[in-house]
Amino acid sequence: MDMAIDMSSFFFYDERVAGVENLPPAPCFVFRGLVVMAKPSRIAVRLVSEEGSGSFYIAKKNPTQKPEKMAVRKYDARLRKHVLFREQKMK
Repeated sequence: MDMAIDMSSFFFYDERVAGVENLPPAPCFVFRGLVVMAKPSRIAVRLVSEEGSGSFYIAKKNPTQKPEKMAVRKYDARLRKHVLFREQKMK
């Protein structure tokens, strides 16, 4: 069974849509006048020191591949030693 798709209503972000205002700079494609973009696969997470010094790092992770909470040993500048940093929800 041959599934033919009418590609006349689809076109990729190039010079044909350059005259349209307020298009996002990221790669996208336009379907019947609507700009459709993919969701980012990585999210930003906050890594907070377990020692309670208030230090934190911002890191990115892919939640589909690593659904569990992140825990990393990193340097805490306030305590001047390496401690465990655990993932916390971004506010």
